Amino acid sequence: MKTYKTPTCPEHGFKMEVRCYKGQNHQGITFFACPYVDNTTGNECDWRVGRHPDGSPKGTPADLTLRQARITAHKTFDQLWSGRNGNIFLTRKEAYKWLSETLNIPYNNTHIGYFDEILCQRVVEACHSIKHKD
Repeated sequence: MKTYKTPTCPEHGFKMEVRCYKGQNHQGITFFACPYVDNTTGNECDWRVGRHPDGSPKGTPADLTLRQARITAHKTFDQLWSGRNGNIFLTRKEAYKWLSETLNIPYNNTHIGYFDEILCQRVVEACHSIKHKD
């Protein structure tokens, strides 16, 4: 089995640990989370990143604001190809090719899980632009 580099918290520098969240459907969702806890407040660090079943990270660590930006970007982008609200692209690959060209970034780097807030906003704007073309 291939091993992957454990992500590091960009704020505290700690190696992230694997945690499991059991949602309403009781399926365990694993993710990486920073183990840092503030000794004064007891607050846990908010940086985390999803984890694929093979153990690889789904992107780069993100705080709550960045996670929300990525979720919004993905929801907006996925509407272009997933069959919801009418497809603009036939396939996911075709949609990612368009996104890579539109954002002027290499296709292999076109992964919303690696984007910062500014790039996520550009995704949303580009998707709205193509959806409202006359």
